[in-house]
Amino acid sequence: MKRQIIFKYKDYALLKKSLYERQDLESAVYACYKESTTENSHKILVNKILVPKKRDYYTRNPTRVAFAPEFTEKALRLCLKHRYHLLDIHTHPWSHDVSFSSIDDQEAIHTKIPYFKQYLEGTKISFIVFGESSEIAQARMWEIESDMLQPIGKIVIL
Repeated sequence: MKRQIIFKYKDYALLKKSLYERQDLESAVYACYKESTTENSHKILVNKILVPKKRDYYTRNPTRVAFAPEFTEKALRLCLKHRYHLLDIHTHPWSHDVSFSSIDDQEAIHTKIPYFKQYLEGTKISFIVFGESSEIAQARMWEIESDMLQPIGKIVIL
């Protein structure tokens, strides 16, 4: 199945500005999305970008980023209110050939996905990690039905 994440140009510009404001630190944002699925494709349609302020970070250094619980709660409430799904986006600003780290895997598999299963039934979570620029990225989505992380092949900007 062909999987894509689709951003509106202005949202993608906002995303890039926020993520690459500081190249010396990892950065992150949340985005909210809806889905469009056919027999041959699965599209993640990004509806809203949630840009954190300095106080919204719990940890932020060159190799790790985490949000304050209040910022995450704000994102989750928005998802529940509008029946959105959550897109968790962060950078590895030092990376020329980006991939999800073992820390990313641990957090996704052992913390975030179990939380979604237990408390946010029907809400999905997907992930993007960007490298030193927005042209270098890897994306994946958690599929509720198979309970597995599946790669997303393409990021599209309209």
